[in-house]
Amino acid sequence: MTRLGAVGGRAMGALFDQAICSLSNFVVVLASIRFLGLREVGAFALAYSWATLVIVAVRSLILEDLVINFTAVGHAERRQAIRGASGAALVIGALIAAPCWAVAVLGPSAASSTLLVVGLMLPVLLLQDA
Repeated sequence: MTRLGAVGGRAMGALFDQAICSLSNFVVVLASIRFLGLREVGAFALAYSWATLVIVAVRSLILEDLVINFTAVGHAERRQAIRGASGAALVIGALIAAPCWAVAVLGPSAASSTLLVVGLMLPVLLLQDA
């Protein structure tokens, strides 16, 4: 296989992966609208939007740099960079989760339980994404 063919194959794989992820996200949103009440859909939208915003920000600030700058380096250097990016994603997730926990505990509202769950899962989601 030529180098150009390999690059094209990876690009098609990435496009297919993105299409599957987007489709699964769309199905989750449709299912929540169909099966949840108005208040629960609002809480779901809050959690989903907040988590998506944070994941996109961490990807653009940390993970794209990792992919661009450490693709063509040695194995040991890449592993070190991956450890650093994973640690940074985990720390950012914990720092962003802390206000979610504070609002969930201190502010009794309809979104308190949602913010608590987002605060608990956000560091894990960012680590998984890294």
